[in-house]
Amino acid sequence: MARKAVNVAKAIPAKTTFIMYTGQQPGALVEALLVLKQHGISMSKLESRPIPGNPWEEMFYVDVAANLSDYAMTRALEELNNITKFVKVLGCYPSDDITPTQPQS
Repeated sequence: MARKAVNVAKAIPAKTTFIMYTGQQPGALVEALLVLKQHGISMSKLESRPIPGNPWEEMFYVDVAANLSDYAMTRALEELNNITKFVKVLGCYPSDDITPTQPQS
């Protein structure tokens, strides 16, 4: 985590982490996850956490394999903003999947 956002170059594999609150309607989480599917965005983590002061309500932490500056990710976040009660991007960072290149001799 950092105080200021870091731009990850499009050439570098990246992950984006965000939180969302879908509400308590039946199928609300499925509807939100289908947005990711429709934009071809792979989810690597989905974790629920209780919302303090709101019994039985949960916020979802999501990690996806996408760069925040990618068109698909931007569109997905716009759609999520329209169908969820709350979405906040926590950050975008280089993926752990990066393999170092070997210098050629």
